[in-house]
Amino acid sequence: MKPINQKQKNILALVVFLSCSLMMIGFVAYPYYLKISEKNSEIYDQRIQLTILEQQRLNTEQTHQDYNKIKNDFNTVGKIFIDPNDMLSFISKLETIANNNIITQNISISSSTKVLENNSLPFSLTLEGTWPHISQYIRDIEAMDIYVSINSISISSNNNIIVAQLSANVYPQTK
Repeated sequence: MKPINQKQKNILALVVFLSCSLMMIGFVAYPYYLKISEKNSEIYDQRIQLTILEQQRLNTEQTHQDYNKIKNDFNTVGKIFIDPNDMLSFISKLETIANNNIITQNISISSSTKVLENNSLPFSLTLEGTWPHISQYIRDIEAMDIYVSINSISISSNNNIIVAQLSANVYPQTK
């Protein structure tokens, strides 16, 4: 066997060093790299979850603030519905509005006051008067505390007298 010269010793040392380094990387550093990658994914998932929870907290706070703003008005919501057994009060309000606007009106309500599928009570109005008075009458109906849904309006004119036919619904209180 030949003696190993310095160059071969250096190459052999370099090969042994690189082999040891690769083994160290393969057996020590790579498993740590995998653990770090796994922990990084867990942290990312937890940040997403934290962001979702923070958004839910903000939504809850906003809902609470919105509720506090409207809780005093909660009792007024019930006023938009009518008592189906007290249609006379509703008719009286319509008559008062008609008198205030110098309008002749004919109210037609189903004799059975049958509640429709959408929980509404239908009625129709025939109005006679001048256009400014009829338009003010309609604005006054829309400004009532009771929710009146006007479905259709038919308008005809005979000289200065306007005849308007309205089809509308009101909504009864449910028990």
